[in-house]
Amino acid sequence: PQFNGSMGIGIDEKKLASRLRLHPEKDRDFVPLPEPLLRKYISYARSYVTPRVSEPAAVVLRKYYLNLRAHSTCSDGTPITARQLESLVRLAEARARVDLREEVTEQDANDVVEIMNESLYDKYVDEHGCVDYARSGGMSQQKEAKRLMSALNKQSELQQKDQFSRAV
Repeated sequence: PQFNGSMGIGIDEKKLASRLRLHPEKDRDFVPLPEPLLRKYISYARSYVTPRVSEPAAVVLRKYYLNLRAHSTCSDGTPITARQLESLVRLAEARARVDLREEVTEQDANDVVEIMNESLYDKYVDEHGCVDYARSGGMSQQKEAKRLMSALNKQSELQQKDQFSRAV
């Protein structure tokens, strides 16, 4: 399937990145929070703010998750499981917690969908703009190297040899 930037979910508001970017004229007087105050803010949010997902937010997350699952079943790649839904919910709760809100709004859910789209785009979209879940890459290079060494050690034991030659 073609990647349309929202995986079938329409987001009416401006993109998250543009909302977070400082405007040269409007935000001319912007001063970031001092580090000690920022630490206290984060500590307070973690300790005292426990957002619950509102129904409109749940609808957005559910719809997005089901859309992801539908796309993953038609390819041979990584399956989309309930863990992805759980992570969507946790991200949406964190997004609301940043604003010290007790309820996850629909906009929070849309922001999380946008973040997830960006991460999926980086990982799964090929050079032609098509979603390919098989591009998940599988093993890391370190795991592949360990697996190669393990196979070489096993072959060495079977053939009772310490050296290998490369046949061309």
